[in-house]
Amino acid sequence: MRDLLNKWHRPPTLLDRYSQQLGHLTDRRRIEAARQVAQNMLEQRVHEKTAELERVNADLQIEISERKRTEEALRTSERSLQDRVMELEQTKKILQAQSEELANIAGELGIARDHAEAANRSKSEFLAAMSHELRTPLNAIIGFSEMMKVETLGPVGSPQYRGYASDIYGAGKHLLELINDILDLSKVESGSDELHEDRIDFPELVQNVVRLVRQRAESNSVRLVLAIPDDLPLLLADERKLKQIIVNLLSNAVKFTDRGGQVTLKAWWRSDSGFIFQVVDTGIGMRPEDIPKALSRFGQIDGDLNRKYEGTGLGLPLAKSLIELHGGYLDLQSEVGVGTTATVRLPASRIVRERHGTRSLGAEERSAG
Repeated sequence: MRDLLNKWHRPPTLLDRYSQQLGHLTDRRRIEAARQVAQNMLEQRVHEKTAELERVNADLQIEISERKRTEEALRTSERSLQDRVMELEQTKKILQAQSEELANIAGELGIARDHAEAANRSKSEFLAAMSHELRTPLNAIIGFSEMMKVETLGPVGSPQYRGYASDIYGAGKHLLELINDILDLSKVESGSDELHEDRIDFPELVQNVVRLVRQRAESNSVRLVLAIPDDLPLLLADERKLKQIIVNLLSNAVKFTDRGGQVTLKAWWRSDSGFIFQVVDTGIGMRPEDIPKALSRFGQIDGDLNRKYEGTGLGLPLAKSLIELHGGYLDLQSEVGVGTTATVRLPASRIVRERHGTRSLGAEERSAG
């Protein structure tokens, strides 16, 4: 035991020291290798962090550039908005000034309109009063001239007197028709005219109207053609005014149709679009731009005092007013040298009922001259 302890506590030999140094060298190498590995890892981490920082910096630079562009765009938009606001303020001032000016003009126009309406009412009242005053003596002239024309109380003597009486009678009738047209137009304009509605058989009404127009058509050698179906529905309308509408349209068509020409009256109906009738002539026609003038009161396409066609220009405007009084409208289509088509459309509400049974739809044709 003592030998073992002496051996254990004996001083280290050279080999022991060499082994110890070799162990230390191995530890240093391991440490150096570990340090090198740690340094390499640290350098790798530094490289990665540097690359990441460079990417972040690049992204940050891009974001800064975008923000700069956005801020510049915002400043530009702000300047543009300020300019726009200034323009709008100026426009607002201009519009306010124009609004005030328009209000003043509207006030002046309102006053002028009131004056015009008052003048128009005065004119209509005057025409109505004058028409009433003129009709009384005219009826006397027409009555007495008719008695002289047919020699009711005995011979008048010279045949020339009978001719004069006939001329007086014709002129009186013409003047009375003119006065009646003026009176009717004045009533419509003043709003005092009313409809006396009744159920009307249109084909029968047309037959009565044709009797009034046939003589003039015969004297002008104009052919009258009726294309009126027998099974048309009844109409709810003012019979006298509807008759006047048809008379005016037919008379106007005959007047402006040369000898040998033709005037056709057509009629049909649809449950949705209403009751329609047309007056079609092969007359002289007119330019489309002249149609508004033809429909205006006292309008004459041929305005010369020595014009070929007589008339006051009241026929079409009066027909138009009476049609509108029935809730319908009048449409004119015309072509110079071809003729004119006047279309009257009455609302479907004026169709009373369909006729029961079926009858011939053939057109009835009447010729004059």
